[in-house]
Amino acid sequence: MDVGKTGTYGAETIANHGTETVVLDRIAFVDRSPGLEIIGPLVMHVRTQPGVPALAVGFVRQYPPPHEGTALHPVSGFRISPHRSWKDDAELLIGFRAHRAGVLSYRALELHYHVDSRRYVATYPDPLTICVPRSFPLRLCKYRREQN
Repeated sequence: MDVGKTGTYGAETIANHGTETVVLDRIAFVDRSPGLEIIGPLVMHVRTQPGVPALAVGFVRQYPPPHEGTALHPVSGFRISPHRSWKDDAELLIGFRAHRAGVLSYRALELHYHVDSRRYVATYPDPLTICVPRSFPLRLCKYRREQN
């Protein structure tokens, strides 16, 4: 990436294996580097028709991402029904912008959600690492925990 440019990371596909509807509240990012702005994040149903690829985004250099065949929604208040078919699953889309050069990252994301009045947090060890500028040597582009 280059400084000031945006991108989207398709972080996780979420399926509700419970019996009640899940309502998403927010996402927190563990060990996020200074200079890595999180935009959004967004959520979408995985797909709206058979034959459309299951994951809409892996990693793209634009935000919002292309999303043919489905609508993008804010995370807060998004409802995920108990899984009966692929139509019930959702994908988390993390938008980001780099504000400085170097290796920028977060180590994990925490998905805060509730079912009725019960609140939960699910931690996904799904790190994002981007290197700025785009010409950054790939061999050096590795997650490094920030030292304070």
